[in-house]
Amino acid sequence: MKRFILLLLFVIINTVVRAQNGFDYHQFSIGAGIGSTTAFGNTQTSVNKAAFNLNFNYNISPFFTLTLEGQMGKLAGGGASDFYARIFTNDYKAVIFHADLQAGELIDYEHDEVLNSLKNVYIGAGVGILSNDISYIQTVVPSGTSNLTTYPYIKSSTNILVPVRIGYEVKIFNDYDMPRYRLDFAFNFSTAFGKGLDGYTSLSSIKFYNYLSVTFKVGLGNITNYRKPIPYWGF
Repeated sequence: MKRFILLLLFVIINTVVRAQNGFDYHQFSIGAGIGSTTAFGNTQTSVNKAAFNLNFNYNISPFFTLTLEGQMGKLAGGGASDFYARIFTNDYKAVIFHADLQAGELIDYEHDEVLNSLKNVYIGAGVGILSNDISYIQTVVPSGTSNLTTYPYIKSSTNILVPVRIGYEVKIFNDYDMPRYRLDFAFNFSTAFGKGLDGYTSLSSIKFYNYLSVTFKVGLGNITNYRKPIPYWGF
């Protein structure tokens, strides 16, 4: 009986210590965010618009994540004073799969304040599908700028999307030194292969947009163990 009680106490103490040792993290998280888009197509003036994102994340480690993300918002460009008078608004949607690798996966930050401050910097890349819905497009060609009287255009289309990303993730730890919450500041530069982003079909077939966003994530699901402490404890 005494051996059983001692064994039970050992298991309980070991579990509590392990839960507070700073090595544990959630394997999954969900998040939502907001940001600003800037489109680069066949228009002269850049215009910023709002967009939202939802994501589901599989954390291979605290510093390496695979993400399935949905975006919804607006892309726009052009102005009334532009020489070619091309103006558009795109009510877009996108589904993107991307992988993000943080510096903490590669460096030893445990006893270095500078490296610790850099451990949450990340780069990423992925692939996705961009669904374009042109809600407004100016198609009248200004007099004297072209032999055309109207610009050819397409209102609805789907393009392959390739994003590259850079960002910084702030980890918010709970009482057990687990990064339960995360605040993700990201800059995405996405290449759209096709003419649908701005609707104008007579010029470039590759177009781009930026998405500058902040996303709040909550850890959920299984808790697993990492090979080194996730917080910074100093020397």
